[in-house]
Amino acid sequence: MFGLTPLETLPGWPEAANPSALESLALFLGVPAAIFAVLVVLIMAPSWFGNARDAATPDNPDSTDASNA
Repeated sequence: MFGLTPLETLPGWPEAANPSALESLALFLGVPAAIFAVLVVLIMAPSWFGNARDAATPDNPDSTDASNA
């Protein structure tokens, strides 16, 4: 597979810099962690910011709805 990838810079293009270990870690660990954090916020936001109607269920003993009394 690596034989198919050209390993030299094309003529007329600037030489590509080798990334440092910190840049590689940021790319391979930081980007997936950021995507995961965005997905967690998008999935959990409705339960974090739900209105009082969602919390007032018959099986919730802390319900403030007077009709459940």
